[in-house]
Parts: sequence; C-alpha cells; structure tokens
Amino acid sequence: MRLPLSDSGLNAGCLGRSRGVSLIELVVVITVSGIIAAVLGTFIVRPIQGYEAQVRRAQLVDAAEMAVRRLGQEIRQALPNSVRIRDSLGNTNSINCATAGSTCSIEMLTTLDGGRIGIASQAIGIGRAVLEEAVEYSQTREQFGRPISSFQAIQWKLSDMATQLDGAELLTLRAAWLEQEGRGYEKEAAMAKLMASDTAMWAAVEGVQVLGGYGYCKDYPMERHMRDAKITQIYEGTNEIMRLVIARNLLKHR
Repeated sequence: MRLPLSDSGLNAGCLGRSRGVSLIELVVVITVSGIIAAVLGTFIVRPIQGYEAQVRRAQLVDAAEMAVRRLGQEIRQALPNSVRIRDSLGNTNSINCATAGSTCSIEMLTTLDGGRIGIASQAIGIGRAVLEEAVEYSQTREQFGRPISSFQAIQWKLSDMATQLDGAELLTLRAAWLEQEGRGYEKEAAMAKLMASDTAMWAAVEGVQVLGGYGYCKDYPMERHMRDAKITQIYEGTNEIMRLVIARNLLKHR
C-alpha cells in the first residue's frame, strides 16, 4: 500500500528537519548538559548531602551522650547510700564501701596490670620496626659519596635505639614472668609500660630524623610508626598515671 502524496510530503519534511540538526550542535548540547549536571552536583547536591550527614552524626553523638548520662544516673541511684565512688587523686582506682564503721576497697585497676604488659610488648614491637626501618634506610641513603650509616651521628642514634629497646624488653619480660608466677607485678607492669612506650616514642622521633623529610611522608612507614608509638603512651593508663602507680608502690613500703 502506498502512502498518499500529502503524507509522503509530510514525512519528507519531517526527515528533512531532523537531518537539519548537525553533529556539532548535538555534541554542544550534550557537553553543556554534562557541565550543568556537574555544577549542580558539586555546589548543590553534595553540600546538601554533607550537611545532612553532619546533622545525622551530631544527632547520633547527642543520643549516645544522653544514653551514657542516663546509665550513669541509674547506676548511682541503684547503689545503696553506704556505697560511694571516691573521686580523689591518690585512689582513683577504688570504690569505697562504708559499712558499720569499717571501710573496704574494691580495686578496679588490677585487671589493667596484665594489659599494661601487653601494651609494653606492643610498644617494643613498634620500636623494633622503627629501628629496622632506620637501619635499612641509612644503609641505602648516600650523602657525600657514602651511606649515611657511616656517619657517627647516625650510628649513635641507632645504637641508642637498640640499647634502650633491649632495656625496655627486659623490664617487660620481668613483669610477664611475675604475672606467670602468680606474684605481685603492679609496679613492674607500670615500669615496663612506662619505659617501653616512652622508648618507642623517642625511637620513632629519632627514626623520623634519620629519614629526614622522607620520615614525614606517607610514602615511608616511619610516620605511621610515630603515630602508633604515641598511643602506647596513652591507653591502659597514661604514663603520668604509671609514674603515680610506681610511686605509690614505692612509698607504701616505707
């Protein structure tokens, strides 16, 4: 069946008009549309999504703080009047129960002693990684035509690292042995954690110094060792608390 002449003419006109859109114009339209979409996404959609995420995060933090505060109030209300939480510098680790004129102390930090040995071991491992990285770099990095490991200043840094790490390891092994033997080790665990974490942090700073600018870049693991070493001075009791624990054990025997 053949189309009427008028329909054929109409179709021909439509085809002619569609062929009038050039390829360049089509590319321009698509490009402009992409630019508009990118601008909208960058300056409107993403900021809105980021703001909503911040609001949601703040709401979650507020809810968590309220839950913790409510739990603390419920615990305090549930405790009898004869029990009070003593909040003093010298005995921050005990809950005192006053009953019939006598007091009893429930030690809360005893379980931390074993954890401090673990943190000391972690700090020693970080210090060993720092030493290995510093030794390897000093043997490959050359200045003035020779490796920097041949310079006395670098050698002293490496030897001090190795010596202090060995000393911290021996303190840690002593505390671990006392725990294994079932003997008191609170002071020894605090000494091990104090010495090991301070040594790891000091060694990390020296390691960054050996690597120079590279020690500060994420291309090398030294900067991560320094961040890892710092946390060992903080958790399971800060090193200031370790000094208080050591002093308390020394003075109570006098």
